Amino acid sequence: MQSKKYSVGMPLCDAVIRAVDECIREGILKEFLMKQKAEVVKMSIYEFDEEREMRLIREDEREIGREEGIQHFVNAGRIASQ
Repeated sequence: MQSKKYSVGMPLCDAVIRAVDECIREGILKEFLMKQKAEVVKMSIYEFDEEREMRLIREDEREIGREEGIQHFVNAGRIASQ
């Protein structure tokens, strides 16, 4: 899919409609989007909760950091015991 730049100041509704139209033209979920376009646009605009999404992303990133930290200490303990 070709990368297209959209204006930062573009209204969200227009940006979502353009993105859906581009997906249809590119054959990405074409049949679904053609049948459900209005619902997809509505859900994308009115039911997306940016604060919740950012909170979930931060929680996932913290969990990844914890796992990496634990693995680091496990590996450090193996090196020290050799």
